[in-house]
Amino acid sequence: TLYVWNTALGSLNALGDVDFIDNPHSKVGYAVVNGLLFFSGDDYLWVSDGAKAGTHQVLDASGFPLGLPYGIQAFAGGVYCTASSGIYQTDGTQAGTLRVLSLFEPNDFEPHELVAAGPRLFFRKWDPAIGTELWALEAN
Repeated sequence: TLYVWNTALGSLNALGDVDFIDNPHSKVGYAVVNGLLFFSGDDYLWVSDGAKAGTHQVLDASGFPLGLPYGIQAFAGGVYCTASSGIYQTDGTQAGTLRVLSLFEPNDFEPHELVAAGPRLFFRKWDPAIGTELWALEAN
């Protein structure tokens, strides 16, 4: 369960019933961007503004939750993670969640870490002609 401490009232309040389970393909990570907390729970990407009503799973443009998020990173004013066969960018809304790059090959089940450094977001990508290489997305 996800809780928030209310310092004014001196009480602990539940925000949602989210399990943080140990799954090798769903790294429990988090990022804070624009006052929102993005985190992995129940094998999905979640966002919270600190209120129960503002805590929910992040959905892609088709209305599906982003499954098995990994490498959650704050980058270029948004949040990026690998999930559901690609690298996604999100602001926490369905309209603001999009796949920026297809990442996985049919037999590639390894999670992909994302590392933000300066104006680039680094990750590894497999290419059938070359193998695994270091790639980067540049901030716009």
